[in-house]
Amino acid sequence: SWVIFGATNPAKFCNWNLLNISTITIESGYSSNVNINSNVTISGNLNISGGNFNIQADSITIRGDVNYAGGQFTANTSSVCFAGSANQTASILGNTTFYSLTFDTPNTVFSQNSRFLINGNVYFYNGTFNTSGSTVSIRSNIDRFGGNGIQANSGRWIINGNQNQTFFPAANTFFNDLEIYKVNGTTFGLNGVIDVNNDLIISSGVFNTGSNATYIQRDLVVNSDAFFNPSNGTVYFDGNLNSNVIMPVNQQLSNIYITKGNPSYTLSFTNDFTMTGKLTLAPGTLDCIK
Repeated sequence: SWVIFGATNPAKFCNWNLLNISTITIESGYSSNVNINSNVTISGNLNISGGNFNIQADSITIRGDVNYAGGQFTANTSSVCFAGSANQTASILGNTTFYSLTFDTPNTVFSQNSRFLINGNVYFYNGTFNTSGSTVSIRSNIDRFGGNGIQANSGRWIINGNQNQTFFPAANTFFNDLEIYKVNGTTFGLNGVIDVNNDLIISSGVFNTGSNATYIQRDLVVNSDAFFNPSNGTVYFDGNLNSNVIMPVNQQLSNIYITKGNPSYTLSFTNDFTMTGKLTLAPGTLDCIK
């Protein structure tokens, strides 16, 4: 069935307890609440242009697209699961807040050119989450049990929870900019290889990579009140870009592997630095003059 909430009875609220529905549309003339009280599967699209779509259930599953152009989206502590049989698009207003996101689709979910916050966890059982052009803030963990995980050719992910956070990336997960913005010395722990196509910025807190490889195409920036702990892992500077390392003099790196497109691309350090492991140039140039 297709349910439309419109201007005919704009102030009449709805408590929804059905388990399955084709499409939900809340038109711009609607001004009341659509309360989702039980876990529901939407086999088609979720369209929100007015009113308040209020999720009071544990989860909703969406197999079509999300078109959020107006009104209000209230996630509370729910999980929104994308489980379509084809690629899905989540077109959402800026500064939208989700609690938890789950991906259980063999396809790609696109949520591009927006800004949104995830207060809870992100779970990958299958599929890819493409956020190119978006700024995404996450305050809890990213857990992957399958699928390709996150792919972002542009935009920025910000890790800014007030507790320790962990990330289990897929082998082909990649970011454009990745910023670690933790508080009170809390940590962001990496449990796999990570690929950053532009800048890795550690603004505050601690970034622990363990023995995992970290790939950076452009700059590594570590602020004075932050700490980058690559342990015995290798930091790779790759891509056809010059790279800079901007970090306090009291911090050190273990292994550095410079693998640029040709030797004319350089890696420069703005401060004195200490390496405890191995330096490899294959090819590329380490500029010690700067």
